[in-house]
Amino acid sequence: MNLFNAAVSKQRHINVFKAYYGKKLRDDLSWDEIGRLLDDMFTNNYETIRRSKIHFYGNAGVCLFKYFVKTNDPQFLFVWINLTVNFASTCVIALCYMMIFTFANRTAKRVR
Repeated sequence: MNLFNAAVSKQRHINVFKAYYGKKLRDDLSWDEIGRLLDDMFTNNYETIRRSKIHFYGNAGVCLFKYFVKTNDPQFLFVWINLTVNFASTCVIALCYMMIFTFANRTAKRVR
C-alpha cells in the first residue's frame, strides 16, 4: 500500500530536472542532491524556497498523531485502528484503577 500518493517521487523530480537543466543526470540521485538542484532552480527567481518533509505525523513541528484524516486518505483505516486501540486501552487502564481503588478501600475498612 502506497501511503504517500500525493508525494512526488525521485523519478518525477529527475524528469523535471532533465527538462529544466537540459543535461544528463543520474537516475540514482540522493534526496540531498535533489534538494540542491531544486534550490538552484528557484533561487534565481525567488531567492529561497521553503520545504517541509512529508511524514506520518503531518507537517507540524510537534509529534502529534494525525487524527483528522479524510476518508480518501490512505492512512484512514490505520488512524481509526489506532484511535480504537488507544480508547480501549484507556478504558482498561481506568477500569483497573477503579478496581485497585475499590480493593484498597475494602482492605482499609477491614483493617480498621
